[in-house]
Amino acid sequence: MLARLVVPKAELLDVHDKVHRLSLSFVQPSPVTTALPSQWTAHVTMARRVIPAHGPRHARIVGKSTEIVGSVKRLRRWVGDKKQEFPIS
Repeated sequence: MLARLVVPKAELLDVHDKVHRLSLSFVQPSPVTTALPSQWTAHVTMARRVIPAHGPRHARIVGKSTEIVGSVKRLRRWVGDKKQEFPIS
């Protein structure tokens, strides 16, 4: 997997905290600890199933220090082990 860490601003942390609070009653049996507001690692998944031979090319892409500005448009719950997506909004 190829990912970039995100240095979240307060607004993103606020959105994460709000989503966490609003979705607690739907998460069974309980949220994974890495999704808790105090333990969440903000990141952007850029690719999955990365070919090791392409490593140098990927490092150039991920290593760029460009600021990425974004907004929340849609929310989903992803169950990775089952490869299932549940749209929330």
